[in-house]
Amino acid sequence: MEESEIAIHQITYLPNHLGHVEPSFRQYDNTNSSAPNEMEYRVFLDAYEARLPTKAKYTGFVSWKFRQKTKIQGHQFIEFIAANPGHDVYFINPFPSELVWKNVWLQGDSFHPGLLDFTQTLLDRLDYKIDLNSLENLSNTAAYCNYWVGTQEFWDRYMAFTQPLYRHIIDGLSASEREFFWKKADRKIEASYFPFLFERVFSTLLISDASIKSCEYTYSESEIRCRYKSNIAEIILTNYQLVRSDPGGEARRLALDLTEMRNTHLRNTKRKSMLNMLRTLRRG
Repeated sequence: MEESEIAIHQITYLPNHLGHVEPSFRQYDNTNSSAPNEMEYRVFLDAYEARLPTKAKYTGFVSWKFRQKTKIQGHQFIEFIAANPGHDVYFINPFPSELVWKNVWLQGDSFHPGLLDFTQTLLDRLDYKIDLNSLENLSNTAAYCNYWVGTQEFWDRYMAFTQPLYRHIIDGLSASEREFFWKKADRKIEASYFPFLFERVFSTLLISDASIKSCEYTYSESEIRCRYKSNIAEIILTNYQLVRSDPGGEARRLALDLTEMRNTHLRNTKRKSMLNMLRTLRRG
């Protein structure tokens, strides 16, 4: 695959974002968005309607925080895509530490309470036949940002999967549902539930449609160690390698225990014991 066949657009909406545009990416000026509270998904809608995904073999739209979140440069992502031809969509999960969660919705609900139940209600109402609690996102389907690049065919599937949800959110919610959905849903940023729902739909689609050929960016050991402090890097690295090599069984159970450890700040003796168990599993 030629790198020229890959078009990654980096979204900006303030003047100070320009300095963050990767030289290998194309700027997408979203300053005058018609629906800024819809964030990246509005960009997807506008780009799809303008047929931008038809102008390159692979097309994607990422935020201006791409390097800040992924810790890699734009050209590295493009080189990764070019070196692995033959897939429908390529993605990078900027938060490999979150693979300790069983799925992206359980993780999301812990940070944005009510997200899972609200989304499940919409899925049931629209007859999606997806049980969010039972999904299991391994590294090959888990993406905590919309950092993906797909073919026109993938874009068609993605929009067919997401647009009914979008239309119902815009036109079909009750007054109480609207009040819940559009209120502040994050402790750190001014954002409703909208972006946190739509950034998890990508991972749900990959699980729901086994015919989609996806390819994840795989972090090296050195990349993982550089991202996190030494006292947690070993745990994250071990879990990351186990989840990729042993996607069922003991690795997953320990991953869920690790989630508890991170959330409750268990004593150092417990932490060391669990880490030794993980190391033993990795060697085995």
